[in-house]
Amino acid sequence: MARDQPQINIRIPAELRDRLDKAMEKSGRSLTAEIVARLEQSLLQASADPQADAVIRYMLALNAYEARKDSVSRMVDEFGRKKRKTEEERAAIHAAQAELILVAGVLDRLKLEFESVVERSAAS
Repeated sequence: MARDQPQINIRIPAELRDRLDKAMEKSGRSLTAEIVARLEQSLLQASADPQADAVIRYMLALNAYEARKDSVSRMVDEFGRKKRKTEEERAAIHAAQAELILVAGVLDRLKLEFESVVERSAAS
């Protein structure tokens, strides 16, 4: 098979994979060549059978849906992780700001005390 041909990823039951492995060993073809040959044979036979065509279209659509669902699910999970991280960072920033405000208040009081001590010292 040429490397520039379209590729697809599918999930198949383990027992079907075992059957394909045995068939490819018997035919002397690669796994890809075996699958393509069997699909071509199946589609040629199915083209005369509208019900089989409908089943094939349904299976292909279902496989595409499952793949897309998995992809979207991973994106949603990643978004959730990033959102939680952002919320945690935002909470940490607010806590740091509150702490800075408290420290600024303490520094202002210490400055006033210092200025008061300096004034009393200068007056005496």
